[in-house]
Amino acid sequence: MANTKLPIDSSTKAFVYSSLSQYYYMRNQNDSAIVYAAKTLNLDKDNFYSFTNEKVTNILYKSYISKEDYKKAAQYYERYNAIRDSLNIEEKAVNVERLKLEQEYKTRSQIQALNEEKKRFKYYVVGLILVVGILVLAILLIR
Repeated sequence: MANTKLPIDSSTKAFVYSSLSQYYYMRNQNDSAIVYAAKTLNLDKDNFYSFTNEKVTNILYKSYISKEDYKKAAQYYERYNAIRDSLNIEEKAVNVERLKLEQEYKTRSQIQALNEEKKRFKYYVVGLILVVGILVLAILLIR
């Protein structure tokens, strides 16, 4: 069997490094968490506003606070805040679009219900005219 390596794309590496940084952060191994979080940021630098970058930037911020390196913690907090705000704006835009679609669906449903009610009303009017016509003929025949 030949020893062949499959190429690993950068998003897979970023996911692994991100998971490792979170693991080390949760075990209070801040230096290792910082190393893997920084590797994640280097791999994902083309996609600054991503959920992965938000997560690892937050880990970096908290890790530097634990190490009492407040200058770097402040830098990463500002970066984290910028990413979080951007992602929240995108999420709000998605929610607005979803609300528009829901409103459009409700409007179409109401229009369809009104059209069906209009058809039923026409049938009732035609039926009433037929009943009145039969009654008028019956009265004329009885006389």
